[in-house]
Amino acid sequence: MLRSALLALDTTKASATALKYAIRFCQRQEERHGQPVKLYGVAVVDRPTIEKPQAEPIGGLAFKKKRDEKLLEEARKKSIKILDNFEKQCEANDISFSAIHREGLPHEKIELASHCHDLIIVGKDTDFHSETGRKPGETVKHLVRDHPRPVIVFPDKDPVGNSILIAYGGSIQSSHALHMWALLDIRREDMNIHIVTVNNRLKQAEEIAAEATALLKHRDIDAIAHPVEAKKSDVFKVLQEKIDELEPQMTVMGAFGHGGVKTKFFGTVTQKMLKSCPTPLFLYK
Repeated sequence: MLRSALLALDTTKASATALKYAIRFCQRQEERHGQPVKLYGVAVVDRPTIEKPQAEPIGGLAFKKKRDEKLLEEARKKSIKILDNFEKQCEANDISFSAIHREGLPHEKIELASHCHDLIIVGKDTDFHSETGRKPGETVKHLVRDHPRPVIVFPDKDPVGNSILIAYGGSIQSSHALHMWALLDIRREDMNIHIVTVNNRLKQAEEIAAEATALLKHRDIDAIAHPVEAKKSDVFKVLQEKIDELEPQMTVMGAFGHGGVKTKFFGTVTQKMLKSCPTPLFLYK
């Protein structure tokens, strides 16, 4: 059972959505299990990027130093404001919480902060102040690709569906994600669970989907299988169609595509889902 979660905070809409969800999630978990889930909010000032050396004209170093000091001051003020809002939201909803301020590379500081927690929650465009020059979502990509904890990545809009879609292809990564999601027991009991399996042979898709439904059955979770005959290259398209059809509140999937090779991560179905999925993504590798 989940006991603590780390929430990465910044000023994006997706981060605000993640905060709303995290508070509701903690409330539901305590109602279901009678045990509080402590929520840790972390805000990071991306100091290394702000102070990164760059070519300067003669006399430009002094200007850059002043500029860096100003940016750091602004980023720290934003971080304090973000954490103040987090604390107020948690107090208003009677959530056990702790606020964390860090300075450094965001993904490294979040990873260090998450070592004693069960789950990371983050907005998909979280960039910890875009004026520092980092690409939106870069922190999220690092967390999903490199971190041993499960990560829930949120879009801008609040999820409203009443079902869970689990993308299961029989790979080690999809099996890990399915099993971790089931072990954490973070679903509402009234939700419908859908297993979507894609294979170029329908019979094999049916057999793979049966594996997933059997695993969930052992945990008293009923699931509906959706085996689909299609090419591997069409997996993303199939998932999009099923998400449109089933309108799930969350999509569960492995953090890598076929083969699970890290160096190929940014070209996989996972990356495409991170860019365009309208639902929160529960990702685990």
